Amino acid sequence: MASRKSLVVAGISFAVAGLSLASVGLLGYWLASPYLAIHELKSGAQQGDPDKIIKHVDFPAVRDDLKAQLITTITKKLQGDPQVAENPFAGVAAAFVLPMANLMIDTYVTQSGVKGLMGAASKQQDESPAANPIESAIRQQSLELSDRLSSSSMNFDGLNKFVLVATTPEGKDIKLMFNRHGFADWKLVSIALPPP
Repeated sequence: MASRKSLVVAGISFAVAGLSLASVGLLGYWLASPYLAIHELKSGAQQGDPDKIIKHVDFPAVRDDLKAQLITTITKKLQGDPQVAENPFAGVAAAFVLPMANLMIDTYVTQSGVKGLMGAASKQQDESPAANPIESAIRQQSLELSDRLSSSSMNFDGLNKFVLVATTPEGKDIKLMFNRHGFADWKLVSIALPPP
């Protein structure tokens, strides 16, 4: 009877130890998950793999964020520049610039937009380096983004928010903000661009 009781106690101890190890493993994965997501974004940019990038971007949130920043920037520029303020055509220009910029954001800040840009950049890389300067610039920006992600600071901003701050060569900070989706999935929701 005593040996049976000791087997039950040993079994319970083994189960508790197993659950403790599993809990520690899950907690470690939960804490490491934003770093893993950023690593995947970086490798997607380096390898020209849009699927690795797309899976970690909340496109509607990023589009809304970029549009709000664009409107603020253009409004400040129109109000703060005396030459623009005195120009009677400034309002007309703003009426054309804002919809065009919004259209570009709506076109390129999408899954198909990312695939198209990265596909064009990798195709251009396979062909002639001077074939298309726009595609070459996109590829260069992708590689620079990858480098900036390597030399950046990262930290939690609460349990469900994570911030990556990358510094441009000019010394300006770009903040990439991520929100947790589910247990350990992270999505980019905002790109805070430096002031012009």
